Amino acid sequence: MPRHYEIVRIITKTKKSGRVLDLGCGEGHILEMLPSSYEKYGADISKAALKLLNHKNIHIKSCNLNKEFPFDMEFDFIICSEVLEHLENPSNVLENVKKHLTKDGLFLVTTPNVTHWRYRVSRLFGKFPNYDKSHINFWDLNGFIQLLQNHGYRIINFYPTYFDPFFFSKLSRSKNTYGLLGKQFLFICEI
Repeated sequence: MPRHYEIVRIITKTKKSGRVLDLGCGEGHILEMLPSSYEKYGADISKAALKLLNHKNIHIKSCNLNKEFPFDMEFDFIICSEVLEHLENPSNVLENVKKHLTKDGLFLVTTPNVTHWRYRVSRLFGKFPNYDKSHINFWDLNGFIQLLQNHGYRIINFYPTYFDPFFFSKLSRSKNTYGLLGKQFLFICEI
């Protein structure tokens, strides 16, 4: 996934080592891509997904993020990629992340964009967009920015991590067209 490579790029460019937590890590693709100089932690609700994580240098825990935070320590980087839209109360996670992020740490979060052009076309024809059935939260770009700011995050940068090849890349990468053409967004935040 393009977002996985981008998250790894940001982490390795920012700091050559540190403690990294991936909330909703699944099979651990992002953590496995990071060099061994990082102390890696992963949490997911799916025990089956965690069993597929074969990397021995990753501390893992199965947990329900709606109810608990997996580790009681601070992290230099906390990743939450395509997770918040599945949670009953994403505000709990956003507040817990703040408590467990070092003072100079980064929160890397991605979310789908409900105003992406394909989803708009779907709705024009009376169809609900083809989201994963477990999505219970839906944000457009401005709504997600507001959610992060309401919880005290300072957004350092944000941009789409996936563009449809249907559009020319120069047009797609214009800030004015992000809401229409960006299928998902990556936010780089600090507290």
